[in-house]
Amino acid sequence: MATTKSSMIAAINGFITSIVSVLKHRNSMLEVVNEFYQVPYSNQVTGTDVIANNILFKKQGNIVHINGFFQNKKATIQQFITVVPIVDSKYYAKSAQDTVFFGISENTGNKIRVSASNNSLYLLDPISPNERVYVNNHYQTND
Repeated sequence: MATTKSSMIAAINGFITSIVSVLKHRNSMLEVVNEFYQVPYSNQVTGTDVIANNILFKKQGNIVHINGFFQNKKATIQQFITVVPIVDSKYYAKSAQDTVFFGISENTGNKIRVSASNNSLYLLDPISPNERVYVNNHYQTND
């Protein structure tokens, strides 16, 4: 599946030759359709003594939409740590362009700053043990 603008163009051009058949045109357009209607991705983490998460990532073009929560399952307050690693490189945040947004604490209703930075969602504000933070936002990837 094409994941960047240049790879989409290459996929379309790969199907179009001097003789353009209906099948070649359908196959080239399938790459575009697949880009807009991707299946959400999740790298859910559960357990004790971890930062648990259940975050869905859905990429459309060069925008990734995120929705879900993370929770501090550790015995101490956590801050300035990776709360959700982004394992698949096509979902990495745009290089040198951190996106800072707010999550909402289920426990207190307070806003918690989170940054989408390169290959992770990074916690900027402190969260207490067992505190759950909900996020619903988007960030940009490299083109």
